[in-house]
Amino acid sequence: MPDPVVTDPPAVKTFKEIAPAELHDRGWAKPYLDKPWSPETQAEILKKLDGAETLIGKKTLLPGADAKPEEWDPVLAQLRPAKPEDYDYKFHEKADQDFVKVVREAAHHGGIGKVQLGRMLDKLAPFFQAKDKAVADANAAREAEFEKTMKEMTGGADFAKKSERVKLAARELVPESARQFVDKLDDKSLALFTVFADAVLSKYAGEDEFKVEGDGGGAGAQDKGALTAELHKLYASEGWTKGFQHPDHEKTVKRVNEILAHPALK
Repeated sequence: MPDPVVTDPPAVKTFKEIAPAELHDRGWAKPYLDKPWSPETQAEILKKLDGAETLIGKKTLLPGADAKPEEWDPVLAQLRPAKPEDYDYKFHEKADQDFVKVVREAAHHGGIGKVQLGRMLDKLAPFFQAKDKAVADANAAREAEFEKTMKEMTGGADFAKKSERVKLAARELVPESARQFVDKLDDKSLALFTVFADAVLSKYAGEDEFKVEGDGGGAGAQDKGALTAELHKLYASEGWTKGFQHPDHEKTVKRVNEILAHPALK
């Protein structure tokens, strides 16, 4: 019996030899080009294909330019957090909380992700800081100018006299219901009010027209004799004698009560 012919086993081809040439430059194929086409190589490639298919299934495709708003909802739902409160951007500790709430709600409505919101606000922060600084600087400059002006206007020796005269005029000319607001003016507002009112008084009223109540003397002091005469005149007027039926009754009664309460008649 003749001896069997012994032949060499067929050479194992590499992946490069069996794969189409157009696949040779693919990124996923390059690691396998020179590897023998073995069961192990096949298993590795099949795992890669399975993983790629899984990723393709998870990939979010963006709607086209003519897509309806509702077609964007699935995309935005994957980008934004579940709730506006879930945005964890570190706002400035002095940031207005109403503003923070609006920003979070607007970002959520627009489908902005946490990373995108953070980058957007980081870019906007210098702008807002510059605006805040400009406002603060302008306020400081106005305050300094006001302080300077007040010192110039109130620094004279006669300012105390002017201030007292304005207060006397306010007691006599400002309606009683408004006097409480004049009394509550802060120092700066009172100084400004004094400067303004003194200018008006200097133009339209003589220095002796407003006196401390009960000090006597002066044209405006209304001494006891003048007050008594006016009181008798009021008692004889129709505004008093005809009672509430007369249109001047309320005004007459008010003036009578003012005279009766005057310190000069105490």
